[in-house]
Amino acid sequence: SVNQLTIVIPLPPKALHPNARPHWAAKARAAKQSRYDAMCCALEATGGDRPEWEAAIVHVRWYGRDKRCLRLDTTNAEASLKASIDGLTDAGIWKDDRWVRIADLTIEVDRDNPRVELVCERAD
Repeated sequence: SVNQLTIVIPLPPKALHPNARPHWAAKARAAKQSRYDAMCCALEATGGDRPEWEAAIVHVRWYGRDKRCLRLDTTNAEASLKASIDGLTDAGIWKDDRWVRIADLTIEVDRDNPRVELVCERAD
């Protein structure tokens, strides 16, 4: 079975950042979309295989559109990924996200391809 996966997902929408104050329905829509997008990206990365690890460590590489992303608070950036982590659970990368830990988060600029890369390592 595979012990490491890199899953590339879209940047989370502004509505999912902890300091954003969207209407609850707009936030719910954004969370649902992020969760679905992450699930699809994970299924694409695994070819539909469901490894269902017991535990995992995730290294986050955040690539923003411009230099403003370098001012992002990493704790808030991590929190905005909750729906995406849930999407990876839906895709069967791990059985339960209770045993998933985000180890680190690095932020860089990629003007042409803003994205988040989740490097997931099996930890069970």
